[in-house]
Amino acid sequence: ERCVLADFGVARAVDAAGGERLTETGLALGTPAYMSPEQAAADSHLDPRSDIYSLGCVVYEMLAGEPPFTGRTAQALIARRLTDPVPDLCTVREVPRAVERAVRQALARAPADRFADAPDFARALEAAASAPRVTPRPAVRRAALAAAAVVLVALAGAGLWLRGRPAAEEARDANLLAVAPFEVLEPSLDVWREGMGDVLSRTLDGAGPIRTVSPSVVLRRWRGRADRTSAEELGRRTGAGLVVYGTVLPRSRDSVTLRAALLDRAAGVGRTEVEVSGAADRIGELADSLGIGVIRVLASSRAIGSVRRTSIGSTSLPALKAFLQGEQFYRRGQWDSALTRYDQAIAADSTFALALVGMAQVLGWYPPTATMYQPAETYMRRATLHNHGLPARDSLLIITDSFAFAAEETTEPDEWVRITFRTVAAVEEAVRRYPEDHMAWYALGELRMDNHSPWPIAQPPAASLEAFSRAIALDSGFAPSYEHMPELLLLLGRPKEARHVAATYLALDSTSPSKSETRLAALLLDPSPTSRAEAERMLDTASVYTVWAAAIDKRLVSWPDTAETAIRVLRRLGDPGRGAGTSAPYVLDSISWPKYLAYALAFRGHLREASAVNERLLRHPSASPWSRWFDTFHDLSLLGIVPDSLARATYGRALESAAGWTDEYPPRHMRGLPWWLSRGDTAALARFGAQAARTARAPAAPRVALRARLLGETSVAFLELARGDSLAAIRKLSAIPDTLCLADNAGHCFHLNVTLARLLAARGDDRRASALLERWRWVGSGTPSFVLATLELGRIAERLGDRRKAAECFGFVTAAWRRPDPELLPYVAEAREGLARLGAE
Repeated sequence: ERCVLADFGVARAVDAAGGERLTETGLALGTPAYMSPEQAAADSHLDPRSDIYSLGCVVYEMLAGEPPFTGRTAQALIARRLTDPVPDLCTVREVPRAVERAVRQALARAPADRFADAPDFARALEAAASAPRVTPRPAVRRAALAAAAVVLVALAGAGLWLRGRPAAEEARDANLLAVAPFEVLEPSLDVWREGMGDVLSRTLDGAGPIRTVSPSVVLRRWRGRADRTSAEELGRRTGAGLVVYGTVLPRSRDSVTLRAALLDRAAGVGRTEVEVSGAADRIGELADSLGIGVIRVLASSRAIGSVRRTSIGSTSLPALKAFLQGEQFYRRGQWDSALTRYDQAIAADSTFALALVGMAQVLGWYPPTATMYQPAETYMRRATLHNHGLPARDSLLIITDSFAFAAEETTEPDEWVRITFRTVAAVEEAVRRYPEDHMAWYALGELRMDNHSPWPIAQPPAASLEAFSRAIALDSGFAPSYEHMPELLLLLGRPKEARHVAATYLALDSTSPSKSETRLAALLLDPSPTSRAEAERMLDTASVYTVWAAAIDKRLVSWPDTAETAIRVLRRLGDPGRGAGTSAPYVLDSISWPKYLAYALAFRGHLREASAVNERLLRHPSASPWSRWFDTFHDLSLLGIVPDSLARATYGRALESAAGWTDEYPPRHMRGLPWWLSRGDTAALARFGAQAARTARAPAAPRVALRARLLGETSVAFLELARGDSLAAIRKLSAIPDTLCLADNAGHCFHLNVTLARLLAARGDDRRASALLERWRWVGSGTPSFVLATLELGRIAERLGDRRKAAECFGFVTAAWRRPDPELLPYVAEAREGLARLGAE
């Protein structure tokens, strides 16, 4: 017998009793429209004040007619909740001002600012009965008071009202359709067992209001055989109100019969059958006809419109069969076999867009050592050329890549921005239309991880983590969704979860190209003596690339552990006889690897050693252009480790010539704006701004032109600040559009937004300052500037009464700078004093 724990509240009770918390998975559980900010961030330490926030959302919706925050996607909604103020209820409905204040308090971003419990919230609403009104019309007044009365009854009856998102088994979408694997009675036709799901899902998707569940998700939820009982269970597991199931029957030696049954759970209609027969060598066309027959049945109860034929993209039976086999290998993580089948499909039909997409995806994740295939981008570009007449889901995801390619080819900066945001909009639309599709969520996660998209500069790591977590929740067997999870969890300070996810990833896909570095990272995160010994053995024999990737790619370098593991690991890169490997030789030539050691040393507060390592590298006559990347010079100059004379001479090169202004990755002399500001050098700021204006006016690539505009506007704002006019600086920094940051490869937007946050905090606008730091500090993650920005966030959180956030930030500073150079000791002392005030360790 098995015991299933199905209630999150019970899981909390187990936690309180001393057991491991069962819901602590790194996933944000709940309905986005009603989730508190801390719940949306997948915080593992929630208390009843999170429930107060959710109840506040419900009360707001009862009074205003809609939730306080809305968005086209869950991530957009959560972003608004984390950054926007609560809308004034009195501007959308004429309600008593006291009611508005009570609801606003329940919706406070910081838990400490909310009501302690539901009775306090109820008393505040009851007090509104005698409070002054905002001159409401009589009808509106009656409606508002009636709604408030309903809320009070609910509070009185329930005490504390908590309802999370219903489980998939309890939800039911009348227009969501799942196609179960068909029962196949002839072994030679077995490819159609799953293949009918692929074809019918694409045929039925987008027919009027119909959306289909991803075949991969169906296979994870499917149990049993092709009968009504199993179909009902599949509907419960996927939340689908419609289920199609059926059989593939040999009719004679050369013909087949396809029989499908449609179960309409939402309408309580038990079963409607559709059947087609024909030649076995035309089974692809028969499957399409079967789908059209199902659409005709659906049209009797839904506004389907004219019955139209969609295409899977090929009329070649050999191409179709090879593609379906490729899809089946793909779903099982058998990448080599999937590549072979997709290649066969393309050989049979070179215009088969879906097969081209399959090739591009697998090659993007798992490039083979053999050179028999073209680069992944080549296949994806060909797929965009043949994106005609495909089902909506597939077409939408291909359109995303079409926009990305178009952005690469445009020469107009504003057009580049517009197309880049259309790329984002296409992925968001895919998630909106198909929230049950793991591939849509995976695509969104990858977009947020992409350094050339808007997301890394506008969202914290939690946003990417949320997308990948949703993909995993929908299809836990799809290995690529786990690829970035360990590094994201480490960035968010959750090493134990990072280790578990890494182990899960390795168990799912032992053939992953990142297997070695993921395994090494997982071992280094494990404190057990056995794992430590195994990690040391790996460090003795692993290539430079494996060691580098474990420390940098898997973000051990951002983990503030006591042992300073990343520094220890990166020192091993210089062991004699270690081979660099072939995965990324441009990153790890025999000269430039110390830059990563300098980066890790600076982050952990060893500023002088970082400076010495970096300067030795840059003086080497064979240093490559890549040596300037991950350069610690900027942070060290701001902290006074680099002599002012050297910093002035270095940054002055940007004023003396146009060198570096058009580089894709700007050299260190292009990063002097914050240093000049810190030294009050108004002359340099003015000259830099003039050079930026000249570059912005000259013909240039979109990124170069946008970055010049960004530098010009920032220098003007910094010049106002250097002259002592902080209000003008705030106005001008606030007016710089985020779109300019799309072209920022040097962290200028990090410094301008941290500067703006500090100015706002100095003027008492702590909430806006906090939102800026929460959003932008991650652009500088892994640097001393990030640690200082986190300290600033802790100060603000303490003033706002968010003790948990303040303690978290102060604790991070003391952990990162456990043994720092003397220049950093005052900051560490401040963080320790903050922890003492908060009663935290």
